[in-house]
Amino acid sequence: MGAIKMRVQFKSLFKNEKMIVGKNWVSNNHFIVNRDVLTKPQNNWLDKQNLPDEDERLENVTKELCKYDVAEKFIAQQICCKGNTVAYTPTKDEEKFYVDGRYYHFFTNRKVDIYITDNYNPISALYLIKNNKFVGLLMPLKIKSNKEFVDYDKWKKEREEEKRLKKESQIV
Repeated sequence: MGAIKMRVQFKSLFKNEKMIVGKNWVSNNHFIVNRDVLTKPQNNWLDKQNLPDEDERLENVTKELCKYDVAEKFIAQQICCKGNTVAYTPTKDEEKFYVDGRYYHFFTNRKVDIYITDNYNPISALYLIKNNKFVGLLMPLKIKSNKEFVDYDKWKKEREEEKRLKKESQIV
């Protein structure tokens, strides 16, 4: 049995967030992503919002924030017990990087990799890369260190087991 994806509704990424849409890019002020990454229904939903084309603005922001080279892939190592923050400690530094769990799961489900840049600043934009092509930016979170984190792989296995048990109980 393959790994279960942590499902994230695309529309939920814009709830209580500013939506900025262009022909090629979309943002909610926490990420900017090329619309090629999105599914046809997701793109159709964006088009139905009838917002002004902000491509030029989004491209300028992307260029402004892309000043560094890719250093290493952000791979979830820990997750806040509530599942809303994912943490990674890069090999070069002991300072952790944090991202919103919804964004992490949404992009990794779309086969987009998240990368830390070579300035290793935990508040600098992270790069979104798909098939070796730059497809956007993701802003990390700055959090208080008193949050309780658990091992990500263990957490994910527990979620998968919960889903399996729920499915089995529905069969009976």
